[in-house]
Amino acid sequence: MEIIPKETPRLPEWLNILFYILIFLFVTSIVSIFILNNSLSNSLKELSSLEITILQKETPENALLEDKILLYRDKIRDFSYLADQHLITSKVFGIVEGFSHPEVWFSNFELDSRKGELSLNGKTDDFKTLGQQLLILKDEESITGYTLKQALIDNEGKIDFTLLINLSPETLK
Repeated sequence: MEIIPKETPRLPEWLNILFYILIFLFVTSIVSIFILNNSLSNSLKELSSLEITILQKETPENALLEDKILLYRDKIRDFSYLADQHLITSKVFGIVEGFSHPEVWFSNFELDSRKGELSLNGKTDDFKTLGQQLLILKDEESITGYTLKQALIDNEGKIDFTLLINLSPETLK
């Protein structure tokens, strides 16, 4: 048994401060919950009031007009989509004119605009000119690739050839 009681150890000061801060935060969060709940309740009442006002002002004429507007909006969106997807195939003529060698004559062409493939039948005097034409195609930015499908010497000694050209997708837009 001890006759003289020992002094109870005191908590550090920072623990006391932390305790009061936590109590303050707890009380603040509870008050905030009530304030937010009240605000939400008021907002829901105002929203239902506005919906009732809108329903009261809606007439059959307005509903019919709204349906017409929505129909035209859908038609405009469809047209915009189609216009964006439209390919301008007439641009091919300017492209062919731009990469044509002066001594090469193109007599026939077929364009598959969806695949971006252009098939050209041409004629030139010799293989040297045909090679120069192929070098021009190699440097053309609007062409992603090409293939010399056929090269024949005709009765007159001229070179008949067929080219398959792959156009870049942005070329026809």
